[in-house]
Amino acid sequence: METLDAMRDRHLLTADQHAEIRAWVARERTPDAIRRHEAGEVFTLDQYRARYATYKSDPALRAAHAALPWMLIWDDHEVSNDYAGLRGRDLAVDMVARRTAAYRAYWEHLPFPKSARPTGADIRVDDRQYRDPQACPKPGFGGSNTVRLADCPELLDPKRSLLGTEQERWLAEGWDTSRPWNLLMQQSLMARFAWSDPASGSATYWTDA
Repeated sequence: METLDAMRDRHLLTADQHAEIRAWVARERTPDAIRRHEAGEVFTLDQYRARYATYKSDPALRAAHAALPWMLIWDDHEVSNDYAGLRGRDLAVDMVARRTAAYRAYWEHLPFPKSARPTGADIRVDDRQYRDPQACPKPGFGGSNTVRLADCPELLDPKRSLLGTEQERWLAEGWDTSRPWNLLMQQSLMARFAWSDPASGSATYWTDA
């Protein structure tokens, strides 16, 4: 289990780069921000399309896409923060309609082949739509939480899965030992994350992984 300090020590970004990113985020929230969203959170197909159009119009991003090859993998924010399957943080939202709209807009705005076109709610395998919902969410919400193991025995249930049984089987069958490389792209931490040293006996854990 990796602590926050260990992750910080091995992270590729320097302290100066982190400071630059924080400054950029702060600028995005000012009235004279370089790029401002046309609205708040998005839910419908038209809203997701508009959000992609906002980002796709950015000259720096367009130049990066033209200059470099990209390998794409999505995460929760392509739909909504911390969604798992058909459960989002806001339990009252119709996640079937929202997820379908988000997947459709994602496929429309990224360079996927026609064979990847979604025919329903699904577009590609990942660790969001097939996973078990996060354990021990905050009361009245879905999504992740920070908990002590003693307060969330569900987090240690060996039957819980980040990929889902069918996708785990697909992944196991896909490895080919005759190839020099098997490239795996995925979105989330591959091990449980502790915010403090587990040896202290009082560690708290992020439940999204």
